[in-house]
Amino acid sequence: MSRNLTLLLLLLCVLLVIACEAPHTHTFNSEWSSDETYHWHESTCGHDVISGKIRHSWSNSDPVPPTHYEDGYASHICLVCKYEKTDITPALVDAHTFSSGWSYDETYHWHSATCRHDVVTEKSEHTLTAYGSCQVCDYREGEIIEGNYKITTEGTLTVIDKELVIGDVTIPSEIRGVKVVSIGNSAFSGCYSLESVIIPNSVTVIGDNAFDFCKSLNSVNFPNSLKTIGGRSFACTNLSNLDFPLSLTSIGNGAFAGCDSITEVTIPNWVTSLIDAPFIGCKSLERVSLPNTLTTMPGFRDCSSLTTVNIPTSATAINSSTFMGCVMLTDVTIPNSITSIGDWAFERTNIRELIIPASVTSMGKEAIAACSNLKDVLFEGTKSQWANLNSRGIIIPKSCIVHCIDGDII
Repeated sequence: MSRNLTLLLLLLCVLLVIACEAPHTHTFNSEWSSDETYHWHESTCGHDVISGKIRHSWSNSDPVPPTHYEDGYASHICLVCKYEKTDITPALVDAHTFSSGWSYDETYHWHSATCRHDVVTEKSEHTLTAYGSCQVCDYREGEIIEGNYKITTEGTLTVIDKELVIGDVTIPSEIRGVKVVSIGNSAFSGCYSLESVIIPNSVTVIGDNAFDFCKSLNSVNFPNSLKTIGGRSFACTNLSNLDFPLSLTSIGNGAFAGCDSITEVTIPNWVTSLIDAPFIGCKSLERVSLPNTLTTMPGFRDCSSLTTVNIPTSATAINSSTFMGCVMLTDVTIPNSITSIGDWAFERTNIRELIIPASVTSMGKEAIAACSNLKDVLFEGTKSQWANLNSRGIIIPKSCIVHCIDGDII
């Protein structure tokens, strides 16, 4: 009885001690722990407990799609704990892509892969008409073909499938024994992914529209054999620097039209022909230097940044619309070699004073009509000579005075 009472008292004492102890408060790390799915705070008090466990909250990212050569991927980061993960999309295996244009040789035509794999689709033999041209593709009997190029027996090269022209291109100097002497009309026209081109020293002519609308084209070498650059041959490209070779003699109308990256042009002395307006609409073109080998002043219509240009002393005419829309042009010197000035020659320029030499015997009725800021025309001839020049009734802007060597005409 006494022993049981003692054990009971002892048990009561233990319970009393436990009841008097302060409750335990867990402590947790301020840094996050994480796995692929959750993040949480680990305890720092030695107990096997955690706090704040919750699923990751992922940020959005732009995925990189898979190609035939590389896996695609999307990178994510948790907005709370900064845990990072990358989701992989396996590279494509069977989803080939093909050009909409036809590739061909002397026997077959087909669509080439644009995914860079060596596969083709819809390959079949040519179906020739009585005139020797294929009814399906552009093949004609007698053409010399190698890869994506074809060439005439005279040496004019063109591209077969323009969708396959990508990045940097080096044009061969010959194809199957035939020397490449000219780039054909529209040969590379609309090759939107073409970035640079090396033209071989065998080429003497770049044809009309040869590279127009190659909007990514930013570099071209002009070979030392080149004599002629055709009309609109590089229109609407991204060219900025033009280094013309010693062999060049002629640049065609609109050859560099709409090339908005060109800011400065120097035409060398060996160029004798600039046809019409090779640089029309080059909106960033500021400075032009022309040689005294030109007999006709080329046009610079809508070159809205043009501030500096010389008229060659060899030129005899300023044609219609030569400086139309050159709104930044404030000064131009007309040499004594000029005998005629065409209609709208200075329309919408910012010229305030214009000196016209007595050598000018023909002037368009509206040559200076839309020069709203023109205040003075200094004619280096007599009133009688001006009267002859003004036989068509030249329209003089309001508040502009014509000064002759023997008096003013108001």
